[in-house]
Amino acid sequence: MANRKKVNEAVKWYQKERSKYINLKAEIEKILKEALNENEIIFHSIESRVKSVNSFREKALREKYDDPVTEITDLTGMLEIADREFNTLSEEVEKFRQNKNN
Repeated sequence: MANRKKVNEAVKWYQKERSKYINLKAEIEKILKEALNENEIIFHSIESRVKSVNSFREKALREKYDDPVTEITDLTGMLEIADREFNTLSEEVEKFRQNKNN
């Protein structure tokens, strides 16, 4: 069984920090939409989420995590559905940043 003390500390940390991940999600969604629009990539939708505190707790309770704060890395997730294939998201965002700086 997972170390309850570590799990409780990790959950307290996540409760305190979760708002930062909510802000991160919103900012990434904004950048992604701008990049897709500027590159004239037609997309159907962008879905995103921030892991709930209960989901974080459940995952932290699994035995495989010695340090849930550093080992649970899927706190924010995003899915973009487009009409065509394109480079990876990171490549598209980098192109957008380069174009914006020029």
